[in-house]
Amino acid sequence: MNITITNKTEYLKEANITIEKEIVEKKIDEILEIYKDKIAIPGFRIGKAPKELIYKKLKKGIDELVIEKLISETYENLIKENDWQVVGNAKVSEYELTEEKELKFTLLLEVIPDFPLKEYLGIPVKKINPTGFDKEFEKRVKFLQEKCATYSELDRPAKEGDFLLIDYSLFDQDNKLLEKKENLLIKLGDEKNHPEINKNLIGVERGKELEIKVDNYLYKIFVRSVREQQLPEINEEFAKALGFESLKALKEEIENEIQEEREKIIEENNKKEIIEYLINNHDFQPPPSLVSEKFQSFLENLNKKEEELSEEVKREFLKEAERRAKLSAILLKIAKKENIEIKEEEVEEELKQFENLEKEKIDLLKRSDYLKRILLEEKVLKYLLEKANIIED
Repeated sequence: MNITITNKTEYLKEANITIEKEIVEKKIDEILEIYKDKIAIPGFRIGKAPKELIYKKLKKGIDELVIEKLISETYENLIKENDWQVVGNAKVSEYELTEEKELKFTLLLEVIPDFPLKEYLGIPVKKINPTGFDKEFEKRVKFLQEKCATYSELDRPAKEGDFLLIDYSLFDQDNKLLEKKENLLIKLGDEKNHPEINKNLIGVERGKELEIKVDNYLYKIFVRSVREQQLPEINEEFAKALGFESLKALKEEIENEIQEEREKIIEENNKKEIIEYLINNHDFQPPPSLVSEKFQSFLENLNKKEEELSEEVKREFLKEAERRAKLSAILLKIAKKENIEIKEEEVEEELKQFENLEKEKIDLLKRSDYLKRILLEEKVLKYLLEKANIIED
């Protein structure tokens, strides 16, 4: 086998390959051996026809199968022998099976460039502890109180802070009904409401019907009742009503939830610092197929098509896609150096999260290396975080 490798760029390899007659004929013989007992040739019992006759009859199909298998095997060996980390799909061009039974073809592969890794163990990371714990605690207790609140009807005009039980219909400028809801409880003055809604509902009484114009839309509202909210007292009875053994247990649960969330925030912030360090301290051109993959991922997450983006937004997306591609290349190179791998059971465990996807899409995820690569990158980031030099704020 004759292989000539040309470095087209730092990430693009071109391999011109010639496979000699002996290897091609051996592969033809292997394929004929597999299929000879399955092919019927007139005048012969199945499995008794000479291989030469089978080949003559099915030459085109067998040659295509031989070409496919030899290219695939050569590709796998080429990657292994050169220790390349390939991204994207290899392109095959100018292939030919000559009359002399030589197979000639060209492979184009995008690989992780051979750039020097900067020091990545002990990356300095400043740990910033979130503030406002007490405020968040109070917010969550208030939420539970409101969840258990009771309401009493009022026989007076509504004021800010009251609750209104309403029905409403929403119409567009052509008087087309867009939405209709009944028995909706809203808090008057709540910032979730449009300011015009809050403004026009001040002073309404039970049984009032009114129309409120908001931009090009019209709300037709019927007020069923004006209500006052009574929050339960925070005591042992309140905690037990929520399924806790005691008020102390309820408070501990809330504190633990907040702490766990804050630990996740700290971890994500630390990862972001590591990501910026890696990107800023490495200078190379990532493979275009990796950039394209990241760009397409952005579009899918936003449920957008490329043609729907303005030129300015597209430029920003491509810029960020290039940064993300660069990060992927760095993490994959670190994974290789540190012998960090993803096992098949880890992939299977991750696939359980996609059980609602169609079978075809799950099978595609299994066949491609995309999911495995994403899991590997995340595993490397966690490894770098464990090895980082955490500086307390």
